[in-house]
Amino acid sequence: MTKLTQQTAALAAAFQALTLIIDIARRGRADPTLVSTCMQGLLKPYQPNVAALYGGVRALRPGMVALRAQLERPKDVELTRYAIALLHLESKLRKQPERLQAITAGLERARRQIEFFGGQPSAGTYAALASLYSEQISDLRPRIMIAGERSHLEQTSNTDLIRALLLAAIRAISLWRDRGGSRLDLLFRRRRMLTAVNELLGHEA
Repeated sequence: MTKLTQQTAALAAAFQALTLIIDIARRGRADPTLVSTCMQGLLKPYQPNVAALYGGVRALRPGMVALRAQLERPKDVELTRYAIALLHLESKLRKQPERLQAITAGLERARRQIEFFGGQPSAGTYAALASLYSEQISDLRPRIMIAGERSHLEQTSNTDLIRALLLAAIRAISLWRDRGGSRLDLLFRRRRMLTAVNELLGHEA
């Protein structure tokens, strides 16, 4: 993958996590296969190929489609607001090594827990990831306030999964940044990124 397609895949992963958060907040559910893809990207060890980390380009298709829609003609104000807020949060985290070390340690504990219980995240895994987000990120600004149906947002299982997916989105943005992504790219190089999205969607693997 080229540098640009690596960036695009990482940003698509972030958008995939965010669309799942919106699904949970609005409808009380999210596709478990897509959630698993996001968790794989969060919890697997470092992999130089971003798409491979998530199980291939095909696994990121929903995120690619959401990213393409935002690049062409942004319509989902909530999705845009969450993405901008996470860009700021990820940037702040980069400057706080103690928080990053704590997050890394927490993710390693989650990996060991998953291995112990057979290889799949459980409700306990999501609860641990949610606590990690609350302890290390939720007090940073801008604070992300998820909008949705109160009945869905009051369910502990939903709030745990939302926070775990926020962690996954931040990890994806970190991967995007590590591969040279910047906010200037989103402002001035949208056409190039849109071309990369369409190329990836045309060569799903």
